[in-house]
Amino acid sequence: MCRMIAARGDFDPDAIFRACQLMSCGYTAEHETQGKFHPDGWGAMWADARGGPQTHRSITHVQDDQAPKYQGRPRFLALHARQATLKEKAGLRFTHPLTSDAASHHLMHNGYLPTLHKRLGLEVSDFDSEDYLAFLLANKYLLNDSAALTKEMDALEDGSRGGNMFFLQGADRLTTYVWHPVGSPFTDFLTMWRWVGPNAEIISSERHIDLAPLDEWRPVTRGEMVTWQF
Repeated sequence: MCRMIAARGDFDPDAIFRACQLMSCGYTAEHETQGKFHPDGWGAMWADARGGPQTHRSITHVQDDQAPKYQGRPRFLALHARQATLKEKAGLRFTHPLTSDAASHHLMHNGYLPTLHKRLGLEVSDFDSEDYLAFLLANKYLLNDSAALTKEMDALEDGSRGGNMFFLQGADRLTTYVWHPVGSPFTDFLTMWRWVGPNAEIISSERHIDLAPLDEWRPVTRGEMVTWQF
């Protein structure tokens, strides 16, 4: 599973990138799982002076790479460092963000949803995060109703571990959602954290003392949805 961070407002994009690098190596981990190293590529999505959504994907470990190139200060920035649950699902095709056929929607996913494909009428899953994108595109109303989305996720067959996401619609709306099954052993790993300042906001898989005092971060827990409009 993976690590994610997003920021909006008056923030330092280089500091957000460094935070992603730290998470990718486990330096800021407070969870007990062994998933502290995230070597399977990374990606970014943002909006800057170019207007539309911008994306970047790389198979290089984010710790060894450079930040994306922006035109002016980005209005928002979301980053994803990947640890492939199934190692045969590593490579550029599986690197996030995933993009819709119309290139108007983008998904970053942290978790594992090996049974979601059945809700799409598929016999087998080629890639669970692609199934998640297809499911959300087919049921966009759920992005406005956290309770309804949680009910759908809770109805998945056993085996799914997590459905945390950043879902970008155009360059105007980013939805964060946190989900894991009731009784999951990965609760600490999948709880996200939110910091709200006077002119900026950050949501992250882990707290970062370099970005804000640790006691100013608040958990984003199972079933919670946060929507940013730009």
